[in-house]
Amino acid sequence: MYFLKRDPLYDSEKVYEIRRKDLKTNVPITNADMEKVEGIPIRNMRGMSPSIAKNGFCCMNLETGLQPEDFQKRPKIIDEYLPQLTQAVKASLGADRIQMYDFIVSLFPSPEQAQAQANLSQRRKRHPDFPIRHGNIDGDAQPASSVHIDETQEDAKRIMQKINPAEFSLLSKLRWQLLIAWHPLRGPGRDWPLAVCDARSVKVDADLQPCDLIHPKHISEEYKVHYAPEQKWYYLRDQMPNEVFLLLQADSEGSTGVPHCAFPNPESADTDSFRESFDVRLLVFYEN
Repeated sequence: MYFLKRDPLYDSEKVYEIRRKDLKTNVPITNADMEKVEGIPIRNMRGMSPSIAKNGFCCMNLETGLQPEDFQKRPKIIDEYLPQLTQAVKASLGADRIQMYDFIVSLFPSPEQAQAQANLSQRRKRHPDFPIRHGNIDGDAQPASSVHIDETQEDAKRIMQKINPAEFSLLSKLRWQLLIAWHPLRGPGRDWPLAVCDARSVKVDADLQPCDLIHPKHISEEYKVHYAPEQKWYYLRDQMPNEVFLLLQADSEGSTGVPHCAFPNPESADTDSFRESFDVRLLVFYEN
């Protein structure tokens, strides 16, 4: 697991990361100095009952009947999967309105597909810079091993206003949360599973650094995370596709999101298939 080093530089210079290939500049792609931290206890959460309100994350069951290959078909995702997910999140959290604004499918072709389509075979290999890598500018599906929170509260507001220009004034007055729903597409998920940090163990002022992500058409903001021994980490051993993580990333009441990343699973074997996953960004609104 890779964390942002504690450096006095960040007292005067904001962390940034360039995620575009067309920018011709001598500026370094990032000023984020990451360090590998080993030996972090990551506990299996099976048998526990974490919640968004208490821990910043939870796990819900969602049986959809979709197969991994169905996630290659956008109509299947839009017309079948997302409505089921929306209803499940509403029921789980007691929300009044759910708005999906982005999703990412991380898929590798099967060995048979890779042999039949030689141009895809390279996608079954990890990127040469894996596991530490800045951005995803090449469009390949690599687990994120750098600890982060995907959105700050200010960036969540930017997203809300962008997709709801006419309703922003009204929606911004409601209680809202920005969540990620994440699950593996094949199970049991043993290759680089997702680790999540209990939000109660994170010291916001000491452990988090806002980071500008410079994309081709916009700038977003996430949090990089400094390591602290007090942080408490969890994962779901042998997570199955029907076991969906919900991770808080921003909250109108001021709560920061849940740090998370992939980690090298000591129980994983070379015969385990590469991690394939689906995650979707959700705006969740509560009227009362």
